[in-house]
Amino acid sequence: MIISCREKIELPKIEARNNPVVGRFTCDAECQGRIPLGILAILFFSSGMILLFKKTVSEELPRRRDFLILASLSVVVFFALFVPLAFDISPRFFLLIVPLPFIFLGLIMEFLSNNFKKVGVVIATLIILVLILSNLLAVQKRFQELAAAKDTAFKISGDKVLKENHRVTLEQQEEITDYMASIYEKNKFPVYVNSDPFYRRSFLYHLEQNNIPRDDFRNNVNQKKVYRNGNYFLVYPTLSNVSKELNDYENNYSIVDEKEFGTLKLFQLEPKAEAVNAEVQQFGPKGKPQSAFGVPLRYRWEEIFSEDGSEEN
Repeated sequence: MIISCREKIELPKIEARNNPVVGRFTCDAECQGRIPLGILAILFFSSGMILLFKKTVSEELPRRRDFLILASLSVVVFFALFVPLAFDISPRFFLLIVPLPFIFLGLIMEFLSNNFKKVGVVIATLIILVLILSNLLAVQKRFQELAAAKDTAFKISGDKVLKENHRVTLEQQEEITDYMASIYEKNKFPVYVNSDPFYRRSFLYHLEQNNIPRDDFRNNVNQKKVYRNGNYFLVYPTLSNVSKELNDYENNYSIVDEKEFGTLKLFQLEPKAEAVNAEVQQFGPKGKPQSAFGVPLRYRWEEIFSEDGSEEN
């Protein structure tokens, strides 16, 4: 997947929770269609590992041998430390050894060219060309999706590393922020917004950069506060099922407007008269960043440098 940019690579899963010795293979129809590429990936990985350890033992040049020893140690240490601890072997576990597939590819190319002479060189060249073409097609597809994201709602194959299931661009975020800002300019009420974790902090940041008083909509829910004077927004992927998210607000808020921005959809809410229990939130001076309970605190670079600067003064 790393060197080919192919996402649809899969093998049957082994569920060993009930019987850790025997386990149970699971593979749905979608998985079965991806098995050939999965087998190819296993062959690539296995041959790369064999050649790596073989070359580590037989290599005579000191610098090449040191490099191969380092690569071999990284594989051994990685699997010894992470695999026993992993509940599920996700692709993001392999980010620490992401250079290895390229080392494997070099070893395989070298093996083919040394052992099969001209035929091996031809095969190695074809493999390189196929990989280059595969990467170019994947890059082209991604840019086409990004270009269409602000106007068209569509689904993509889920990113197995970043868990990204939708294409969303900065331009979309700014358009949505501008729309929320236009509503704010009409009444000067604070803006409350909630979205998926991928985008929530982005919208809060954009609103902050526009000097608009804003807060995480979830804080109102947690504090059981319904302000009469407030602009309330939910932003979720257009093609996702948001019924559960909307149900969380239906007791205290009514949907007054819906607007699509390509792959994202904005819902504007209004507090119900009988649910209002406060007039308006008073925003004091901006303090230090806060985070939800149990969630590590996140800082932006500008916040880190500004804090250092304030301590020096």
